[in-house]
Amino acid sequence: MEAKTVEGWPRGNATRVLLTDTDAAQVNAIRRALIADVPKLAINRVDFSQGVNQDNKGEVLESVNVLPDEILAHRLAMIPIPTFPEEGIHFSDACPNCIDLAEESKGCPSCQVLYSLSARGPTSDAEEDYKTVYAGDLTTISDQMFDIRDEHKRIPLTILSKGQFLEFS
Repeated sequence: MEAKTVEGWPRGNATRVLLTDTDAAQVNAIRRALIADVPKLAINRVDFSQGVNQDNKGEVLESVNVLPDEILAHRLAMIPIPTFPEEGIHFSDACPNCIDLAEESKGCPSCQVLYSLSARGPTSDAEEDYKTVYAGDLTTISDQMFDIRDEHKRIPLTILSKGQFLEFS
């Protein structure tokens, strides 16, 4: 197998490598090793707000969605979260503050990044029938270095119709 970096790369966070004299199995093994060895964060716990709310204009909003919560949680888990292991963030299974805690009790500023989202569908008098909610609508409660990167902000999460809202943290 021969590997060389393509001219003009790396660019930012991306690189391109040309592999020759190889087969698909070897390339797949390299891909799997890279995926396993690159540190990464993912959203793994979501608390959805449920119920009916009334806004200050008297409009009633319901927390129903075209997608089940489980599907939306899966989509959130797939968003690329900026990861900076050198900044002192620990993975929850190795966090010195949480290592001895039960799984549901784990989570401190050293091992978690917090996001929230509050979105509502179009108002009842709006011309559009729905609003798309994107990854860029997530608000970072933790350090701003974990804000969703610009190239990932247009990842669609769901759509909201008139009279619907979505809220979670």
